[in-house]
Amino acid sequence: MSGSVASRKPERDFRRASRTRKPDRRKRTPPVSIRLSDDERHLLAAHAGDKPLSTYVRDYVLRGHKAKRRPRRKQATADQKELALLLALLGRSEISPLLREVLSCAETRKLLLDEEIKAELRQACADIATIRTTLILALGLRSGAVS
Repeated sequence: MSGSVASRKPERDFRRASRTRKPDRRKRTPPVSIRLSDDERHLLAAHAGDKPLSTYVRDYVLRGHKAKRRPRRKQATADQKELALLLALLGRSEISPLLREVLSCAETRKLLLDEEIKAELRQACADIATIRTTLILALGLRSGAVS
């Protein structure tokens, strides 16, 4: 039963979860810029209050026209930086390919391991995939399950 689909599922899931994805690079529209005197800029800043100046000017100029905008990304906290570092280290480590190779050798009987060890290897692959998914969700990089 070493070649059954059920025995390869954790390996396949781990391999799928360990893939890296390229960031979405959308073309941005060119910015609109205007020159202001120091007095004009101070006046706008006073009217803007706590809002960023560009947000205030956009809201004032467009007056209620609500365009679909992406939410502004928040500044990373120290915890988020640590989580991102852990995710990067997990991605750069050799754990994923080495465990896959050992599991593959065990499944094809190139490496003689008892069923308990094979089960522990499958569980280790699943645990690493869970750790990766948890880090991604904690960082807010994706809202759903990793595919």
